[in-house]
Amino acid sequence: MPELTAGGVKFHFAMAPPQPGHPRPVVVFLHGAGANHTVWLGQMRDLRGRAWTVIPDLPGHGRSGEIPGLTVDEYASALIPFLEGILASIPAADRSGLVLAGHSMGGGIALKIALAAPSLLSGLVLVGSGAKLTVSPEILGGLVDKPNETRALLARWSFAKNADPELILRTVRDLAGTPVERMLADFKACNSFDVRNELACIALPVLVVCGSEDWMTPPKYSEHLRDKLPRATLRIIERAGHGVMVEQAAAVSAAIDEFLASLD
Repeated sequence: MPELTAGGVKFHFAMAPPQPGHPRPVVVFLHGAGANHTVWLGQMRDLRGRAWTVIPDLPGHGRSGEIPGLTVDEYASALIPFLEGILASIPAADRSGLVLAGHSMGGGIALKIALAAPSLLSGLVLVGSGAKLTVSPEILGGLVDKPNETRALLARWSFAKNADPELILRTVRDLAGTPVERMLADFKACNSFDVRNELACIALPVLVVCGSEDWMTPPKYSEHLRDKLPRATLRIIERAGHGVMVEQAAAVSAAIDEFLASLD
C-alpha cells in the first residue's frame, strides 16, 4: 500500500483507480474513532469502476504517522495537505472533483474540512455521523478502567441487533489494533465536537447515510444534518447499525454511486 507525506505527516492509504475512459470523481473515505482504513474496503470494491477511491489511515491509526493534536479540528488540519497531495498525484484530465466521505468522527472531520477549505471539495458523504458527537460516559470511563471490555461493547454497539456475530468479532480484533490511548483521545475529540451553528455555511451537496438501528449516532443526528445543511439528502439503511458501511456495504455503495451520478 502506498504512503504519502503531507504537511509533515506520513499517511498510509489504500487507493484504487477507476476504469479509464473519461474523468472520474476522487472519493476519499475517512474512518471513525479507533478504527482504520479497512472499514471502507467494501466501498472501494463496489465503486472501483466509478471513481478514484482513496482510504487513508488517520494520523495515529494503522500505519500512519502521529500528530500532536487530539481534536477534530487538528485532524482536519492534518488531512487538508493530504487531500491536496492526492489531487496533485492524479492528472487533472483524469479527475472530476473531490468528494469527502466520513464515518462517525470521520464525518466530523469532513465537516470541518468543508468549513475550512470548501473550494477543495465538490461534495460530502456523512455516514453515521452528526453535527455534535456526544459520547456515552460508559465509553469514556470504560476505556480508562476496563479497555478490553469496552472494546467489546463498542463492537457490539456498532451493529444491528441481529448482526452477524463474525462482524462483531472482526471489529473487536480491529479495535484491538489501535492503542487504547488513541481510542480514548478520539472519543474525547468526538465529545467536544460541535458544529451545529455552522451547518448553514456549508453550501456543498451532501449525502447523509444512517443505519435504522444506529444506537451510537441515532437517525435523529442524521435528520438534523438533512434539515440544517442547505443541500443535503438523507438515506436510511434498514437492518443496519452504526457500522452501516460494513454491515450493509452494497446498499451504502449504491447510495454513494447515485450521489456521484447526481454530481455528474
